[in-house]
Amino acid sequence: NFDAVYVAKVDGTHLLRLDSSVGMRLQPHATATGKILLSGIADERLAEWLERQPLSRYAPGTVIEPAAVLEEIARGGMGVVYKARQRGLDRIVALKMILSGQFASREYVQRFRAEASSAAILQHPNIVAIHEVGVHEDQHFFSMDYIEGKSLSGLIQENEVTPRRAAEFVRTIAETMQFAHDSGVVHRDLKPANILLDKRQRPLITDFGLAKQVSNTSQLT
Repeated sequence: NFDAVYVAKVDGTHLLRLDSSVGMRLQPHATATGKILLSGIADERLAEWLERQPLSRYAPGTVIEPAAVLEEIARGGMGVVYKARQRGLDRIVALKMILSGQFASREYVQRFRAEASSAAILQHPNIVAIHEVGVHEDQHFFSMDYIEGKSLSGLIQENEVTPRRAAEFVRTIAETMQFAHDSGVVHRDLKPANILLDKRQRPLITDFGLAKQVSNTSQLT
């Protein structure tokens, strides 16, 4: 039971205090006051509890400049993605935010921004493009192309991939990854779930959350 969780913000740092009866193990640094510095969602049970809370859940119509939320379309271990309408340009975009919202640690924020940075430097027709990075009410976000379709994982589960089509996917994805490597970016989490297919069945690689930027391409493996 995590009803006793109390969160305060002091000098820009989020502090977490738990009732002593919870008796859970956390990695953060405890202080003499009994407060715990949140350095990540370290405890699996706490992570599950936070996921059920309305941390990064925005109702349709909520404005997160420069876009207005339409609906939630995806949720994973680290982030939540919304379909949104970019105001001004009046186009549909995908808006990704950190799942733990205001409670995200500095490490999580750095990883999140690194994901946006890695994808943003890769201008390629088979990589989901990043448009903007920002902060809304202490919650970090970035906007990217909205791909109306399913993932390669979903297509495989439906047994809709012919041998010829599979070979075409492999060739396109390999060429795209070679481009990323030549640009000094290693994805490190390439899998069918992170490959989206648009209406023309064109594969687009996304989710650079574990990507690494390297300056020397000889380091790539």
